[in-house]
Amino acid sequence: MNYTLIALAVLFALETAIGHAGTADSAAVVRPDVRAMRTTQPIVIDGVLSEEAWREAPQVSEFLQRDPTEWAPASERTSVRILYDDNALYVGARLYDRHPDSIVARVGRKDMDQSSDDFFVGLDPYNDHRTGFYFGIDAAGTYLDGVLYNDDWNDNSWDGVWEGRSTIDSLGWCVEMRIPFSQLRYHESDEQIWGIDFERHIRRKSEDDLYTFRPKNGSGFVSRFVHLVGLQNLGRSQQLEIMPYVTTRAEYLHYPSGDPFHDGSKYSPNLGLDLKLGLGSNLTLTGTVNPDFGQVEVDPAVVNLSDVETYYQEKRPFFIEGASIFNSGTEGSPISGISISLCRPFSIRDGSGVRRKGVFRMPIMPISRPGHGSWVRRNSPGKSENPGISERFKPSRIGNMRGSPVGEQQPGRRSNR
Repeated sequence: MNYTLIALAVLFALETAIGHAGTADSAAVVRPDVRAMRTTQPIVIDGVLSEEAWREAPQVSEFLQRDPTEWAPASERTSVRILYDDNALYVGARLYDRHPDSIVARVGRKDMDQSSDDFFVGLDPYNDHRTGFYFGIDAAGTYLDGVLYNDDWNDNSWDGVWEGRSTIDSLGWCVEMRIPFSQLRYHESDEQIWGIDFERHIRRKSEDDLYTFRPKNGSGFVSRFVHLVGLQNLGRSQQLEIMPYVTTRAEYLHYPSGDPFHDGSKYSPNLGLDLKLGLGSNLTLTGTVNPDFGQVEVDPAVVNLSDVETYYQEKRPFFIEGASIFNSGTEGSPISGISISLCRPFSIRDGSGVRRKGVFRMPIMPISRPGHGSWVRRNSPGKSENPGISERFKPSRIGNMRGSPVGEQQPGRRSNR
């Protein structure tokens, strides 16, 4: 009997069934397009939706829960509006809460999970259903941003230049964002159609509310975004970023008195810059002159009482810029341990001459579905990769705009402390 043909037939049947299940869950909830409104009124990013343009812009609401009760209406109302002008996209969100005194707001480092109430917007400017950007802010004003790629994955090493503010009031809390078009990439067209999605987390209820619903047993993330329409005559996105630096080093040493070449002090100045220039909608020139390999921010203090060395996440842009290009070939994860194996009975004699019977099993491959796997929440700030010691949010596959899968690793640095 040809076990290989039988295994492949079963594999094909299971993959077909999974594909139909994914199609069914994606058609279960259809959301209308989100419409952006052009404004000529200056928008002040202060976390208060006081401008007249916010009241005139179309709103989207009716979020659904992903956790704790899948498909249930959100326990608190969320209203989102989109504005734009010649230079930027504006996102305004009113996040109602019947108990504003219970809103969780903790201040922390950028891109760190503070276990706070927060709000995210995901954008797919190319509308290719695979790539994009996400921008988030929590109730305390901590920024979170990154890029989306391969439909289900994200990378928070990207740091965009944008503004955001959040404020808490008697109705709940508000979010205002200003995202410059220079930070995004999109096709040149008189009328733009992007992908967009929104997400809210209410910490005290362990609740995740989504606008475009993504079932827990379904695949896809960016591919599920709804359309953002109404963007017209944006022109070409211009990007020019120059990051100069200046450093100096001072040495004070003892030399013999009367040394004509050394007076005991020495100063060594140094300078350089990094350049990023957008040459088109899908081409960017990145250059550097005398690059600075120094650390861009101070490492958090860690008290390591374990027997495992402390590792810090690599955060120097020179080493992590575009690193997501190499994150491929790991899509998918096992579904409930289902796998295809070749099995064949065998019989052997052991050292005492007794015949032993058994079954030889050789696994071929697991049946996997993208977006379905083991997940952990983003870890607390200032910790390392050691067991029991968490670390900064790592590049990960996302079932939502938070979290990282178990086992995901990113190049890091060993602590010298």
